[in-house]
Amino acid sequence: MNSWENVFPHTFSGSAFDSAALLKANNISYRVQNHLKQVYTTLAATMLAATAGSVFYLYTHLSPFLSSIAMMFLLFGLTLESRDVRAENRVPRLLLFGFFQGASVGSLVELGLYVSPIVVAQAFVMTVLTFGSFAVMATLSERRSMLYLYGILASGLSWLTFASLFNVFFQSSSLFGAELYLGLALFVGYVCADSQMIIERAELGDNDYVRHALELFLDFVAIFVRVLVIFIRSRLDEERKKARKKRRE
Repeated sequence: MNSWENVFPHTFSGSAFDSAALLKANNISYRVQNHLKQVYTTLAATMLAATAGSVFYLYTHLSPFLSSIAMMFLLFGLTLESRDVRAENRVPRLLLFGFFQGASVGSLVELGLYVSPIVVAQAFVMTVLTFGSFAVMATLSERRSMLYLYGILASGLSWLTFASLFNVFFQSSSLFGAELYLGLALFVGYVCADSQMIIERAELGDNDYVRHALELFLDFVAIFVRVLVIFIRSRLDEERKKARKKRRE
């Protein structure tokens, strides 16, 4: 055994890493493990649908207003629908929601592609790594250890909303930058809290993997939008600096 196997002797099977053993060591039952597989499989499918929606926007320039209306209609249906409706019957509506969500951020994706084709790919990879890292950390952390974050996050979100409304009138670039990073930190916190809350709900018998995937998908999109805007601003700042140097020369 190597040093890691000595520390976690029950999490390795031969040379292969056994992730199920880690979840079991964290008192997560096999039933909940299977539920988490359904949640993240559904989340991945919704992300693919959102990608298709963004591509559809690039070719058609579907009205963002219409996309937003469709999203709100589907979101209310997914969140307010009776729990008696089987989850698999709601998967198509979740995928359709993901499609319109992707279309609604299509204009931002188009701007990123215009600034630099690599910016969108960088933002997506960074979002996947950030989301995945914190979701795994929360899942493997002590049960219910991060649920206290909800109070802090709700307070931070209310301050962020107030700052956004304030900046509508003052148009401060510095305040907008602060909003971006604060919003990014808040939604990363929501990934941690939501990941643990999903486990606790599943342990209590809530197996609605569609609704759980929806919660994580909204967190993912919120992070992606902010990371993409940060990357676009950074690339534009670099181009402005290069233009100034050329003028001086």
